[in-house]
Amino acid sequence: MTDSSEPLLKVSRLISRISAETVLRVDDLVIKPGEHWLIYGQNGAGKSLLSAFLLGDLPLGRHRLWQRPGLRGRIASVSFDVQRQLAQAEQRHDISEYSESAHDEGTRVADLLSFRDSQSCDLDRLLQTLGVKELLDRGIRYLSSGQFRRVMLARALCQNPLLLILDSPLDSIDAVSAVAIRSTLTAWMGPGKSIIEFSRSLDESLPGYTHMALMSECVLVNAGPVTDLDHLNAFEKGSTAVLPEPVALPQFEHRDWTCPDEWIRMQNVNASYGPRPVIKNLNWLVRRGDQVLIEGPNGCGKSTLLSLLTGENNFGYVQGSQQGQPQGSPRGNESDQGVWLFGQPWGKGQSVWDIKKHFGVVSNHLHLSFGDAWSVLDVVCSGFEDSVGYYGIPRASQQRRARAWLAAVHLLDKSGNAFGRLSFGQQKLALLARSLVKSPPLLILDEPLVGLDDYHRVLFLSLLSRVASQKQTQLLYVSHTTGEKPDFLNRRLTYVGDGHWESADLTPSG
Repeated sequence: MTDSSEPLLKVSRLISRISAETVLRVDDLVIKPGEHWLIYGQNGAGKSLLSAFLLGDLPLGRHRLWQRPGLRGRIASVSFDVQRQLAQAEQRHDISEYSESAHDEGTRVADLLSFRDSQSCDLDRLLQTLGVKELLDRGIRYLSSGQFRRVMLARALCQNPLLLILDSPLDSIDAVSAVAIRSTLTAWMGPGKSIIEFSRSLDESLPGYTHMALMSECVLVNAGPVTDLDHLNAFEKGSTAVLPEPVALPQFEHRDWTCPDEWIRMQNVNASYGPRPVIKNLNWLVRRGDQVLIEGPNGCGKSTLLSLLTGENNFGYVQGSQQGQPQGSPRGNESDQGVWLFGQPWGKGQSVWDIKKHFGVVSNHLHLSFGDAWSVLDVVCSGFEDSVGYYGIPRASQQRRARAWLAAVHLLDKSGNAFGRLSFGQQKLALLARSLVKSPPLLILDEPLVGLDDYHRVLFLSLLSRVASQKQTQLLYVSHTTGEKPDFLNRRLTYVGDGHWESADLTPSG
């Protein structure tokens, strides 16, 4: 019989070389039942590497990890990496291009949860509290980032774990959902159960922690009870790096088309998931010079709205209605209904790729598509082709431009590295460079600050401010966070409920 006081896991004298530049070091870490740990570190500190090691996904140094017998099947994890694995599996099995309806539902939320032991938790109450019950019939590839994160948490808790490993669990989560998640996890904490949360922000961490540790340059330090870490605030203040000197932005390429005054017009546009409208009779106009904030809570339809512009959701362009499926009408046959881009009605002889060449995109959906298979330079060059990865050899002129943008985002020295080996913040900056290499008229930024520490948030926003000041590319900046209003934006489109949206001017004061 297992001693209930026996540790869940122990790591001792770990020195694991991940790459030529990266060594994961942990001198001593002991997690006991009932202890709840917060491990703090900025982007690139090594948190995700340590999480992978504790889950047994890093073979190097595995002999330095001891787990209580039987624990292996009682560990659950919620992280960006787990989400990426699920999303990439969905992409591999997507057959929507070959479907007459241009739609493939894929794995439903109910399917993802069906193998869990519903006896181990009050499943109905859990799904209701986390707002997952209404999503059970939805394909996971059609979830917003926040909805996906809540589904993953429900999936983990239904596994009846003894140890729950959470990597920034509130990423992509709006304020209302964050309250539900905090209360759910607080209620789950109890004797014999433990949480390890990896966080880049003390303000966004979950309550109820008994122990803390710091990660810096892939080294775990200062591990111990919360009461013994009085110097924690001083560490956080001292760990904020100074922003690098700005590098000149590459010159935006001249466009060989006449730029109209109206860049986007949506007229009486509707979209819904079955009976639930997410866009109802939307009339929205984006003119030359508009830098637009699109704001609303998780699942309100922000990503659906963007898919009607970019073609990312094939099914969004099919007329009609089908129970339980996402629907849009951007190509309305009536003269008073539809979407116009740069003065042209969408779908009048244009392919999706004709539309895509006008857009640069940074989004969580795109981020989930890239992994270790591509170098950073390949990822940036893929922006020329609007593809995931670059197939073939980029032209010399494309490589020069890609390198120029990598220099602008301070990643030129990482151009040959595997994309997946960059820190999360560096990956976001590389995706920004990818979105700008073709000098797009419109830059779509779908929750661009999710997953970034304070340093990378400031750096990312400073780069966007400089791009906006060039007046060559206009921004559509999407956010679920109330009060997130960067000062380079001057218009906003706000979700007000029941499928309705309102457009208004946006002043720096909000």
